[in-house]
Amino acid sequence: MSFIQNDSENTSETEEEILKEDLSRLSQIDGYARRVVSVEPDQNRQIELLKEFAQRDLSFSIGNSFAFKILARADGRQVGIPDPISSDIEIDVTEDSMVWGDVLMYQSWNLISALPKVGKSALVMGIAGAVFKGESSFLGLPISHKFDHLIIVGNDQNYKQWGKLFLREGLCTRNENNKIRLDPRIALWAQGTGIQLNEEGIERIVKECEKRPNALILIDTLRSVTAQMGLDENKTEIQAPIRRIQDATAEYGVTGVFLHHTTKSVGGGNAVIASSGSAAIPAAFDQTILMNWLKPSLDQSAQSDKRISISCMGRGLGAMLVAEIVDGLWVSHGDGEAAVQAEKISELEDNLVGRQGDAYDHVCQLWENQVHTSTTELASMLNVTTSKALRTLRALERKGLVKQEGVLETNEKGRPVALFRPSRGDINNGYLNDFNDFNGNKIIKDIKTPSLSTPAKVSVPSLTKVERTMADGSWQRGWFVRDGSDPHAITIERLGNPNLRIKNMRWGIDVREVEQEEI
Repeated sequence: MSFIQNDSENTSETEEEILKEDLSRLSQIDGYARRVVSVEPDQNRQIELLKEFAQRDLSFSIGNSFAFKILARADGRQVGIPDPISSDIEIDVTEDSMVWGDVLMYQSWNLISALPKVGKSALVMGIAGAVFKGESSFLGLPISHKFDHLIIVGNDQNYKQWGKLFLREGLCTRNENNKIRLDPRIALWAQGTGIQLNEEGIERIVKECEKRPNALILIDTLRSVTAQMGLDENKTEIQAPIRRIQDATAEYGVTGVFLHHTTKSVGGGNAVIASSGSAAIPAAFDQTILMNWLKPSLDQSAQSDKRISISCMGRGLGAMLVAEIVDGLWVSHGDGEAAVQAEKISELEDNLVGRQGDAYDHVCQLWENQVHTSTTELASMLNVTTSKALRTLRALERKGLVKQEGVLETNEKGRPVALFRPSRGDINNGYLNDFNDFNGNKIIKDIKTPSLSTPAKVSVPSLTKVERTMADGSWQRGWFVRDGSDPHAITIERLGNPNLRIKNMRWGIDVREVEQEEI
């Protein structure tokens, strides 16, 4: 029995000695850390010195995280969990603010997902350029809040590639040697710098945030800034560095943007579904944004249609728009839902055959001059009965290609005659007037029809060959007027490329007619 007691006592004494030895080592580490921070300002160097001391003098191995905490405590910096807030601190509960439209959230963290080369970096640089130039909008969407600095962790592109983006958006100056100097509000880590979202990398980013308050932080891409950390993108562990940088920069009021790849082209999907890797990735963000080709190439060939759909979901309001880079400049194609619908209509148009195809071509031809098609006029053109003409138009209506827009008061038999126009056509302001009720049907008086009037003269005739102004003040040919009904909001189309249209052009300012002898 005494033997057992003696053995227990010896064990306790041994554990106590080990504990005293560990405490002594920790005390020496703390003392050395205080000396290090007093003579060495560089925090990375501090960590290396402390690790070297522990290994050399104490035969005690410590990691970067442990060393960082010891040094932070020695320097008087707060580490660990702060005190909770109570009734003496107010919490801001105002609605989330936006930087750009209802897409990019201000002082929040945004995730932009897309296939490579769709234009993720270019879009953010376009927004930054508009903000730094003091513009009130970008691609037709308002800029509501502005950031003062731009911090780029850009491992996916080298300095030259970033430089080209800066040049396009006016974010740098170029000298006579064809070299550029960044806007002083920009800090850039490019490909080859080796920055990662480890403790060292996050610390460096935080130091830039201290110098550059109210900054937009662009991280391009998530995969490139975690590649050396041994993290699996398909596991929830990938969320850890995202959360760490969010926590570390929270006090500086940053607006964060992570760029991320999608698994494949996801037309009509969203960023949560499309993002590659674990579902924990989009879950870590306030706003998720998906960029995708509006009309992806089906045969894996080079993408010919460069229009990009931009949609989002999250804590901010949802939004969708279509845009494109044309001749080095971002161009808006307007509301995304409308563009998608127009694309569906185009596909339906391409598949029309027989009587429906002939009828639709006729309706569109008349509408070029703002003239509606009546059932009786179409029947005469097709050499069919009025009822067959009406059935044909109703079939086109069900496909969404035409729409009825009132009726004539009467035909020769005393019955109302339905009037149709293409669904994609716009109605001029004030063109339709004096609606009345006639046996439950809408009647349009003074409407333009082939039999009742001559074609209305539009402000700028459709198909007029025009040229548009460029950013450098030059004029570019190769365009024609698609819709010139409003001289302050003309729609032009590229010759040979029906997918490329630009809306809201001003006659004589943004677009002008090409003289015949110059064509």
